[in-house]
Amino acid sequence: MKFFRYILCLLIIMPLAMTAQNKKNLSKQYVGKIDVVDRTGIQNFYVKHGEFRLDFDTKVTDAYNYMYTKNYKYFVIVRDSKDNVISAKMNNYELPFKNMSGVKILKAGYSVPDYIYVEKRNITYKGEAQFKYYLHALGRLLGPYDEVLDLFPDGFIFRSGSVYGYSTYDIDDVSDITYPIPTESLYVEKTIKCNLRNSVLEFKPSDDVRYYSTSDGHYYLLYYDNYMDNTLMVVDGTGYELDGAMETVDFKYSQNGQHWIAAYSNNVMVDGVSMMPLSDKIKHIAIKNNGDYAFVVEGKDKNDKLYFGEDMIMQGADVKWLAVDFNERFNYICRNKRGYFYGIDNQLSAKNEDMKNYYYPALFDSDEKFVVMSNDGKHVMEYSYDTPYIVIDNTRIDGPSIPHYAKWNETEKSFVWNAVEGVNLYLYEYKVKE
Repeated sequence: MKFFRYILCLLIIMPLAMTAQNKKNLSKQYVGKIDVVDRTGIQNFYVKHGEFRLDFDTKVTDAYNYMYTKNYKYFVIVRDSKDNVISAKMNNYELPFKNMSGVKILKAGYSVPDYIYVEKRNITYKGEAQFKYYLHALGRLLGPYDEVLDLFPDGFIFRSGSVYGYSTYDIDDVSDITYPIPTESLYVEKTIKCNLRNSVLEFKPSDDVRYYSTSDGHYYLLYYDNYMDNTLMVVDGTGYELDGAMETVDFKYSQNGQHWIAAYSNNVMVDGVSMMPLSDKIKHIAIKNNGDYAFVVEGKDKNDKLYFGEDMIMQGADVKWLAVDFNERFNYICRNKRGYFYGIDNQLSAKNEDMKNYYYPALFDSDEKFVVMSNDGKHVMEYSYDTPYIVIDNTRIDGPSIPHYAKWNETEKSFVWNAVEGVNLYLYEYKVKE
C-alpha cells in the first residue's frame, strides 16, 4: 500500500515539475495594446490569426513620434463579429482609415510591417459622388486610384482615368505602363466589321455591344442577339464564334499586346485557337509576351488543376491567384492539405520555409499545422489555430493564447512567437534544453 501511494505521488508531482520547468524556460514580454475605437456600437472584437504581425529581429523608436519607446515593429488588425476591419495599428499608431468598413486586405508579408490595404472611399468630385481607391502600404497612403489591379511582391498596377501605372510600395517609384489592359467603354461605331474565317463580316447590331478597349488601340467586343445561336467575339478586327450566349469572358493581353488569352465556360482560346476541351470552369488565366500561357481549371474540394500550356503541372490544390510579373514569370499562390505555398514558374516554396511577401491572411484556415524547426533540426515547435496549446520537443505547453506566428532564434537557442490576449499584445520566448 505504501508503494502504491509512493507511485501515485510521483505521478502527481512529475507533471507539476514539468510545468515548473516549462515556466522557467518560458518568458513573456508586453509589446502593445489594442485600443478599439467603437464606431459602430459593436462590442465584440477579435484579431484573426495571422493578422498580428511582429518583427522579431527589429526594435525601433516609434516612427510617428507619438511616443518615444524602443519596441518591436508590429502590425495588428482588429475586426468586429461580422469580420469588418474596425482598427489597424502600426507600432502603437492607428492607421488613418476614413471608413473602416470599406477596408479590404489585399496583401501582407512576413517582412513586418508589410500589410497592404485598399480602402474604398465615396468622395464628391465636381458635385458628383464617385468611388476612389487608396492603398495603405508601409505606413504610406497611396492614391486615389480609379482601380487597383494585380499585386506583386514589390508593387502593384493601378488605373487613374485612362492611364495605367505601376508603383512600388515606395511612393517615390511610380511609372506609367504601356501594355494593354482592356476596360469596358462605350461602343460608338454604327456597324460591327471583322474578318470571320475567309470572309469579311459587316452588320448593324440590334442590341447592346459589350466593348472593351485599351489606351493603345487594342480592343475586343462581344455580341449576341435573339437570332444568333452563338456569341460573336471580335479581337482587334478578327471575329470568333463562341459556343452559346454569354455576356462576359475572362480576357487578358500579354504585356506587349502581341498575344491574348480568353476563357469562357469551360473553354480556353489563345490567339484565336481553341485549346483542349475541358470539363470544368476556368478559374484563372495568364499569358506571357512569347505566347506561353497558363490557366487553372476549377475543381471540387480544393482540387484545382494548374496548366502551363497543355501540360498539367499541379493538381490537388486550391489556386488562389495567377498573374505574370514584370520579369515575365508566372506567379501563383495555392493551398493543399499540407498548407499554403507559392510558385514562380516551376519553382515552388512552402510558406513555412520562406513565405515572405507572399503571405495572404485571407488564406489562413484553422486546420493547418505549423511546424518550426531549429537550424540543426534537433528542436521542433508545432501548433495550430484550432488547438489550445503548443508542443516543443514533444512537450505540451499550455497557455492563455495560441501563436500568430513563430520562428527559431538561433542566437538565443529559443523559439519565439507573438500572441494576443484580450487587448494586450505579447512576445513569448521559450529556451530549449541543449
